[in-house]
Amino acid sequence: MPVKQRKPFLLKRYKGWPYGLERAIEATPEDAILQNDLVDRRPARVYAKGRVALVGDAAHPTTPNLGQGVNMAIDDAIVLARCLRSVPSVPAALQQYERERLPRTRLVVQRSWMFGQMCLWQSGVAVRLRETGLRFTPQAVSKNLLRWQILDSVGNL
Repeated sequence: MPVKQRKPFLLKRYKGWPYGLERAIEATPEDAILQNDLVDRRPARVYAKGRVALVGDAAHPTTPNLGQGVNMAIDDAIVLARCLRSVPSVPAALQQYERERLPRTRLVVQRSWMFGQMCLWQSGVAVRLRETGLRFTPQAVSKNLLRWQILDSVGNL
């Protein structure tokens, strides 16, 4: 979208939103309103080869729906550091890193994509089903999912 069209678009889109959002948009210079398109691609099939490893979005780009992109990059760094410290050769350490990270990151990428697709539902019945399911998800289930996403992923350094 051209720069001159972004502010009017956002003002119309967020009209009536709380917390001063309209005022914030209005106060933002037109040339400071960025448009960064979302690009989706499948994760790499291989994260490590020889003495080179991919981490973060280079290995497993994810849609922002679960907010896990930077978390997974940090997790990659922790696992990679642990592997480099504990495995005698760099190529073997990188292969160990790949073995540890590949299954988990693929699952997070898949879940994020699926959640994003669910958020695009427009049918009234589908939207009600989604919203009801989310509203009545037990808190313990949500906490366990969050714990799995953030705390249980990499182990000790």
